[in-house]
Amino acid sequence: MSDPAHLFPIYVRQGSNPRNFRSGFIDAAGNVAIPVEFDDARVFNEGLAAAKKRLWGAIDSLGRVVIPYAYNEIGLRFSEGMIDFSKNRRRGLLSRNGTVMVEPARYWTISDFSESLACVWDGRLYGFIDETGREVIPCFFEDARRFSEGVAPVKLRGKWGYVNKRASFVLEPTFEMAHAFQGRLARAKLEQKWGFIERSGKFVIQPQFAEAFSFSEGLASVVWEGKGLRGYIDQTGKTVIQPKYQRAMPFSEGFARVTAVGQRGLHFINASGEPVFGREFLAAGAFSHGLSLVSDLETLAYINTEGRTVWEGPYVDGR
Repeated sequence: MSDPAHLFPIYVRQGSNPRNFRSGFIDAAGNVAIPVEFDDARVFNEGLAAAKKRLWGAIDSLGRVVIPYAYNEIGLRFSEGMIDFSKNRRRGLLSRNGTVMVEPARYWTISDFSESLACVWDGRLYGFIDETGREVIPCFFEDARRFSEGVAPVKLRGKWGYVNKRASFVLEPTFEMAHAFQGRLARAKLEQKWGFIERSGKFVIQPQFAEAFSFSEGLASVVWEGKGLRGYIDQTGKTVIQPKYQRAMPFSEGFARVTAVGQRGLHFINASGEPVFGREFLAAGAFSHGLSLVSDLETLAYINTEGRTVWEGPYVDGR
């Protein structure tokens, strides 16, 4: 269901060059809510969005500037009231009112915040910081992912395990690869095969897949053989949508983007695996707040969960 209060960035071509555009924002019905006056714009999250007028800053849902246009590069979205920015190839951190919480000096990457912590990389090792920039877990790991369900996957001495916020291992590093928990399950790799573990570390879906996405809305996209076709399983490991797709993305708001054999673009399916909307797209984003940004060779558009176009403009390159 669409959120009438949420705003969506639009990209309006200026002239015939698809790389020349201006940006504004619409509401869920397709009405212009913030005029097309930006050089570029990104998605709203937590009531704020990054926007560019020569330099990057951020605005609220009324179009008011909350972070001045002063940055060469800024993150994709706000998370837990924070957004990263860059200077001289290093990443820093801004609060939602524009206060610099972390100077862009030490870290090469700063992830989104999750459960009050963000993963950072100092160019050699990974650790975690809080919203004040304090290094809660020093840069000690060879790789790391976000916290979820109170634990984070980390790599040490070539193997992956899970640590809590005190940096103590709750699952020892025994996996070849591991990802964050999505609900009660996390995908992990052992003996070159992917399976899904619960918090105890026990595989509840045995390692048997050549590739796997994390669960989303109770379904996970998997590949059974080598570079074979993708299908979807449920949290018991049962196949619920047969493997017949070259690409099969995670479900979002009841729909997934897939590319069938012989198809060049994408179309949407529902949780029963049935094609919906009767259209194919060159590119399509996941549904969020009731809309998906889609494009073909001629147009860029937002569609709703009924497949109806609520806003449309000429194709813009890279969107």
